Amino acid sequence: MPNLFLVPVPLSESAMDIYSIQYPILNSIRIFIVESARDARRNLRRIGFQGVFDDCLFYEWDKHQSPNNDIQLWLKHCQVEDVALLSDAGCPAVADPGSDVVAAAHQLHIQVIPLVGPSSLLLALMSSGFNGQSFAFNGYLPVERKARKEKLRLLEQHSYTHQQTQLFIETPYRNQILLQDMLSCLHQSTRLCVALDLTSNKQSIITNTVKIWTQSKIILEKRPAVFLFLRQL
Repeated sequence: MPNLFLVPVPLSESAMDIYSIQYPILNSIRIFIVESARDARRNLRRIGFQGVFDDCLFYEWDKHQSPNNDIQLWLKHCQVEDVALLSDAGCPAVADPGSDVVAAAHQLHIQVIPLVGPSSLLLALMSSGFNGQSFAFNGYLPVERKARKEKLRLLEQHSYTHQQTQLFIETPYRNQILLQDMLSCLHQSTRLCVALDLTSNKQSIITNTVKIWTQSKIILEKRPAVFLFLRQL
């Protein structure tokens, strides 16, 4: 029976060559479930797809708009041929849409094959120097500032009690506000890592205590970032 391939794509438009991965298997695939057809076409070329796009079908997946019956219809192609799932950046279904598609594939007894590729969360965790044996990804924190600070304090207490690294992301234009909130409410000895523009030629990964971060006055600008902290004993 054909398969559903989960295909990671580059995290950055300016991804360095050392992060380049090619997937020859894609040249035999003509059905793609994607966030954006336009971005998918560009990313497919970057990861080695040599097929003719006019011969392909692109189903645009939107977790807010695509009903489950659409997913079932798309996956019917797996009765006769392979299908690939892509997000706009990084790994599909990890901090990105797509988990419902994967869940439906399992329900239909379709073989799911994840391909190796870039994940901003794992790259940030690997390079932070924090506990990689116990960690939690918390997605986006609350938008409202008071609630966000309360959440940060709860996560810090959990990190301290369980020695667990806490990861989260934010919309780039709110990066600086989030950093300010962390510096104002986290303990001075808590270690904080900010991983910016991962895999790009502007990549920057900084780990310091909150105390040192407070003294450094770093401006994050509107750059894609992963935030991590660990409150140690």
